[in-house]
Amino acid sequence: MEKPEILIEQINIQFEYLLSLRALFPYMNDSLIGESIFRTAPYYRNKEFDVHFNFGRKLAQEDIDRIISIGHWANQNYIIRICSLLEANKIIPKENEGKIDQTIDGWEEVDLVRRLRNQFAHSSGKYDFKEPKEKKLYERIVIHFNVSLAKASSEATEFPIPIDTVIEPLTESCKKYIKNYFIKKSV
Repeated sequence: MEKPEILIEQINIQFEYLLSLRALFPYMNDSLIGESIFRTAPYYRNKEFDVHFNFGRKLAQEDIDRIISIGHWANQNYIIRICSLLEANKIIPKENEGKIDQTIDGWEEVDLVRRLRNQFAHSSGKYDFKEPKEKKLYERIVIHFNVSLAKASSEATEFPIPIDTVIEPLTESCKKYIKNYFIKKSV
């Protein structure tokens, strides 16, 4: 098991990788259809990832959909990686081997990370509102992070995991859980 500061640094590195990748594949809205030159989203510019795009042609809806899909895929893979770090370092047990310690601050977000990880790692990663377990997870994310959605849960095909309002807070809570886990363990 790593020391808490080493594990937290590993998470910070993973988050930096995600930011770098997502600056290149940001969320894009339909207002960019027909554009060929633009900057990455303000969220990434504020994090010192200022990327300028020149596609050399006007963007079509298919281009925007593909960039959004790649960004969502990156978010999913980040969650898988973070959960794997927590499990490999015995901070949380694997799902079938025990429960997350609910007396440690940050447990609820860590639980969401593990549930999302299992969804993404053991399926296509798509959201199916007809599956009660998936619908419950979807709604739990929306409520917990106060995510504003363009689509109702019955129309969505992806779990809502935007980097700014879900991924970043999940990351910070995982780091808080790690710190508190080691404090509790040392007592």
